[in-house]
Amino acid sequence: MIPNTEAKRFVTDIERLQTEMRSKQAEHMAWNKKQRELINGYYDRAKDSGIPKKELKTVVAIRELERKAKKKRDDLEPEQQDTVDMIRSAIGDLADLPLGQAAVDRAEKRNADGAALDDLTEGGDEDDEEDGEDVRPRFLRGDAEATEH
Repeated sequence: MIPNTEAKRFVTDIERLQTEMRSKQAEHMAWNKKQRELINGYYDRAKDSGIPKKELKTVVAIRELERKAKKKRDDLEPEQQDTVDMIRSAIGDLADLPLGQAAVDRAEKRNADGAALDDLTEGGDEDDEEDGEDVRPRFLRGDAEATEH
């Protein structure tokens, strides 16, 4: 048998904690509402300054996603990060980024100019490519071999 006073004390304590939790939730929701109003005010002022609101929201959303993606990668062990990079390189993800596209453009220009293709960095060792073989990953080569699976 459960003592009445013991059960009553537990029920009272639980109800008190639930009431406090609802109060904190209401405070949090009010704070979030104020933050949303401030953010919307910034979007409106940006629009008044000639910055399209939809495009600005898109940029903010993209930057948030990029931060989340970077954090996910940074949370991995170094070996896991290397594997993620290799997979992304294999599927062409890095070429879609501005820096990756710049590297592809530079490599294509150097190939078109007949220059030796080094590691795509300044001061690379041009002797690494003695036989003239394209050392880029297949997805960057742009030939039929690169697109066949």
